[in-house]
Amino acid sequence: MKDSFSPFILSLLLVCILSVSGCSRTDQDSGDQVATPAPEKSLPQCPTPVATEDEILKGEIAFRYQTRMLYNQRKFGDLETIANDLRTSKARFGNSNWKLVQFYDCLECGDDDPESMWQLHDQIHRAWISDYPLSITARVANAAFLVDYAWHARGGVYANTVTAGEWILFGDRLAEALKVLNDAAALQTKCPVWWHVRMTVALGQGWKRLEFDQLFAGAKAFEPQFWGYDVSKSWYLMPRWYGEPGDWEQAAEADATRPDGLGAEGYAHVVIARSSNYKNVFRETAASWPLARKGCEVLRQKYPDSLEILSGYCNLACQAGDRSLAKQLFQQINGRMVMSVWGTEGTFTNNQNWAYR
Repeated sequence: MKDSFSPFILSLLLVCILSVSGCSRTDQDSGDQVATPAPEKSLPQCPTPVATEDEILKGEIAFRYQTRMLYNQRKFGDLETIANDLRTSKARFGNSNWKLVQFYDCLECGDDDPESMWQLHDQIHRAWISDYPLSITARVANAAFLVDYAWHARGGVYANTVTAGEWILFGDRLAEALKVLNDAAALQTKCPVWWHVRMTVALGQGWKRLEFDQLFAGAKAFEPQFWGYDVSKSWYLMPRWYGEPGDWEQAAEADATRPDGLGAEGYAHVVIARSSNYKNVFRETAASWPLARKGCEVLRQKYPDSLEILSGYCNLACQAGDRSLAKQLFQQINGRMVMSVWGTEGTFTNNQNWAYR
């Protein structure tokens, strides 16, 4: 399922890149990239960056591995038990990620896997449904696979370079995924990821805005605190897809006012996800730093042990040019560099230098 699951795990691209090393200064507190000589007075010592594994992420990876092994071994009964428990408990990891989302995500094929591997996965999904014909888990997993298989056929290239044969495969597999989801709608057990996969089908099939909004409304009515829906909607409303400039920002801000939703926390998830599509999400879009900051504060309170969340918050503070807050957050990070957030050591170091100047 493209784009929408792993909102903090996605790398956040920054523009606060300085052209000098050490604790230097810039012409403006907004993080502009024009470097000037460091002042003669001594500057605070920046903590030495050390690549650090987030313990919560390590636990998430272990969960994904164990679940994938059950899938590879076709232990469908165990998978059914785990998924049912996760749906009932609505369990999350200590970084806010839904465990049920990670359950489905870890079953995916890799984009670089050969066609024989995709065919093997297709066989496993068919066997799962055969053994458990009334399972919502098996159907949603199969639909998610077919959506990934469709995008695999299309490739991540510009539309005008996709061949006619690839478009046919793309359309056929999306149609098959939609049929699986439609059939699953009659099952007694419901699953929040059913709506999430359907949103990706809607994106690929080019549903009209009204149709997508109705789908989103149904999803939120079912599970109003499932923040993956908000992230998927923001992706659909990107100008590269079916929105206009300002659409995804306006929708995210409106969704933050839902009385039964996540409020500013959900908004922060959306801005974090979309920041990977811009050099600076606050300069290039209408995203609100005050609202995103409020949401990040909520995330920090709810998930205080997540170095990933702390780092993502700091990352956004740098993009917003909020130097004083960025320095406070870097002090808490204390050189612990989570590469899945910062991407490169240079990005981490340059932003830390800017914050400490």
